[in-house]
Amino acid sequence: MRISYVAFMVTVICSLAALGAAQAYPPRAAASSAPAQSAAPAAPVTTAALLQPALNNVHQTIDTLRLEKWKRGSVRDEANDNIGAILHDIETDLPPLLRVADAAPGTLTKQLPVARNIDALYDVLLRVYEASRVAAPGEQVAKLQQTLLGLSKARLAMDQRIQESALALERQVSTLSGVLQAAAVTQCPVTLPPLPMACITPVRHRRVVRRRRVPAKAVQKKPAASTNKGTTQNQGK
Repeated sequence: MRISYVAFMVTVICSLAALGAAQAYPPRAAASSAPAQSAAPAAPVTTAALLQPALNNVHQTIDTLRLEKWKRGSVRDEANDNIGAILHDIETDLPPLLRVADAAPGTLTKQLPVARNIDALYDVLLRVYEASRVAAPGEQVAKLQQTLLGLSKARLAMDQRIQESALALERQVSTLSGVLQAAAVTQCPVTLPPLPMACITPVRHRRVVRRRRVPAKAVQKKPAASTNKGTTQNQGK
């Protein structure tokens, strides 16, 4: 009877083990019929990729300008200086800023210098466009206007990216603050271990001895008694 019970238990255990293995490792046909996993999310657009098309358009437009067709005067001379500043900014100042921003896409301190540079570049290009409306031919004015609009869109996209990064940072700070507050509430009080008996010094109570106060009348009667005793001795003599 005991052998039959043991055999029955072994059979049940083996059946449960086989069922668990079948569930853990489903057949390949079932795996192949499962729907395909969703594609991984696309990588975020870098700062350089966001701004480079507009910057390339600005560079190309500046290269195609023909200042010799402009009216002579201070307006053309000022536009020439501004064009030189734009080319220097695009070719020399912006590339290292874009590399630093792409290396740290979520860091505001790396994105803000790029945004400030784009704002300054937009202002200088706007001055060139205003000067072209006074002294340049119509086709050059139209080309500068389109380029200015393209740079404006890139500028707004850069501002939107900075705003999104700031909001993400605020959410992280809020979440971290909530976690710290919850941890402070649920934190257990610190309990110090008990000191060994050898380190505990017994407190000795000092015994206060109270002196009995002698009444003032008793102190005054002692000299009178001594005087009477002396007089009695003299009379006996």
